[in-house]
Formats: sequence, C-alpha cells, structure tokens
Amino acid sequence: MSHGLAVAEDGLDRAVKAWLNAEPCVPDAIDCERASAEGVQWLLQPGADPAAQRQQLEGRKRLLQLELAEDRWLPALLAAAAARGLQALVIKGGALSRWLYPERGLRPRTDLDLWIPAAQRQAWWQFLDAQGWRRTANAWGLWQQPEASFTPPEATLSWPIDLHWQISGRPALSKRLAFDEFYRRARRLAEHGDLAVPDPADSLLIAVAHAFGHHRSRRTRLIWLLDMALLWRQMPPEAKLEVSRRARAHGIASLIRSALVEAHRRLDIELDPDWLAAMDSAAQSEAWSSWLADAPSDWRLDWRSCDGSQRLAIVKERLWPPADYLRQRYASRAPDWWLRLRRLIDAARRRS
Repeated sequence: MSHGLAVAEDGLDRAVKAWLNAEPCVPDAIDCERASAEGVQWLLQPGADPAAQRQQLEGRKRLLQLELAEDRWLPALLAAAAARGLQALVIKGGALSRWLYPERGLRPRTDLDLWIPAAQRQAWWQFLDAQGWRRTANAWGLWQQPEASFTPPEATLSWPIDLHWQISGRPALSKRLAFDEFYRRARRLAEHGDLAVPDPADSLLIAVAHAFGHHRSRRTRLIWLLDMALLWRQMPPEAKLEVSRRARAHGIASLIRSALVEAHRRLDIELDPDWLAAMDSAAQSEAWSSWLADAPSDWRLDWRSCDGSQRLAIVKERLWPPADYLRQRYASRAPDWWLRLRRLIDAARRRS
C-alpha cells in the first residue's frame, strides 16, 4: 500500500475511474492482461476485437453462473452450520458482490471467504468434511497463515471455500480486529438467504486489512481499491465518522487513512479535510507510524507487534508446519520426522 506516498495515475486507473463515475473511456488503451491481473476485467469494454468481446462475455457468464449457484447452496450450508452452533461471516468479494456493486457478475473472485471464530476452527473443519468439502494441502497456523481452503463436492458448482479464523496473516491486525465484535455488528441480507455480512464500515476495515496483509509494499490491487472507493462513496457522513471512530478504537487509523488517500489519488474519491485531520491526529499515537517508518519486512513487522508467547508461536509455525499439511503435501503416510526432513531437503535444494 502507498501509506500516503504519491501514486501516479495510469491508463487502467483512468478507465476504472471512468467506470466509477459512469463516464466513457477509451477501451483500446486498456491492457486486457493487466486488467485481469488487477481484477477489473469485467468492468471495462474489451474494445473492437471480436475475440476479446467473446472472452469477456463468456467470463462474465461463468462468473454469474457461479454466483447464482452459490445463492442456492450457500444459505443451506450456513443454516446447517448454525444449527450446530457454528458462526460465520461472509466477507470480501463474496459479500460485496451481493450488495455493493450495481449488478451481479461484476466483482471477480476465485473463492468464497468465510470468517469464523478461532475456537470453532476444528468444528468447522469437521462440518465441511461431513458435507463433502475436502481441505487442500496448504500450510496453516493460528497467526501466520490463519486460513484453510476447501474444494467443493463434485455435485456442487462452486469456488473453493477459504475459511479464516483470523482476519489477517499479520498478527498486529488480527489482534486488533476480533470476530465477535464484527459478528455482533453484522447485517443480514434477507434477499440472499439471510447471510451474515459485515456492515459497510466494517467492510471497509476488512478491505484495508486484507490489502495491507497481502500487499504491503506496493500499490493496492485495483479491484480492492475499487471496493474501498465504492464503500466510501455510498456512505453518508455519519457512517464515515463511524469509520474513523472504529479505526481509532482498533488502532488502525493510519492504515485506513493511507488506503483512502490512495483511493483519492487514483480513483478520485472525495475526502473531507476535517476527517483527514482527525485521522492524522489519531495516527500519530499509533505504533504503526514508527513500525512502518523504516519499511520493515513482514517478519520484522510481525515480530515487533507480538508478545513473547506469540513470537514463539510464529517461529514454530514458520519452521514446524502441521503434520497433516505435510502428509497432504507429499501424499504420504510416512512418519512425521521423515516428512519434516524431506521438507528441509527440498528447501535446501531450492536455494542451491
């Protein structure tokens, strides 16, 4: 993320800004490959090339097909989970595509993100396994990679489910953004099977936390920046004040300010000077200001933001991944010690 630094505008930024303002743009100036990487390919006109037009039409049709299928099976899945006392928030693209964008099939995504209480992680794994979802072989932990991905049953038309028991892989953020508080403030989408999603202010906090946790050292991906811009633009003044209140309460005013300044510079959203001044004042007392001043690595940032017990957990998670991950990774039932040794050998070979 930019953290207040100037961000140069480019052709793709201008095209997305034009879409945001319902203005015409010049499609032939768009790099379609980069638009896809930035997640905004379905928003922009593909130009005069028939192949590009056909590709966009088929892509949006597939996206819409997956979303409409999800509308059928997801409420039933979450209702069955709730009957077992399991809680979940639908977050990020899976939530925003349902209420923030002007029509379905505009918000690209590759998975369905569910945020759950950390204490229910094992129960959720067992529940999804009983429903036919299979966990993929990815490393996970309580702090470093607090998520697991599940592939759908063969009969279910769906993306994978990404199950998050912390909102970010950055412990400094996870400690500040607790599931219970966000769940209490959740709104229900009655027209989408009564799904629980974060309210607009919390959706913005989550969008910023996600972008910061994944891409701290470079420009924010355009689709994530567009999420923030759309959230901000549809908020009345009192909701924007609520964003600043929650940001200060969670100790992330500097991150929220920095993300919205980038959205202002790249997508031209309006920021009230008084709101910015209040956020500046709050940011001065936050640890982020000193932590980020020397652009630390992710490892150093995590180390600074954790206490002794969490530091030990981070070291263990980096050096000693779960045994079930190793068994899936190597498709082997060999003893744990052998799989860990094999992992070290593989790492040494990659570095040689």
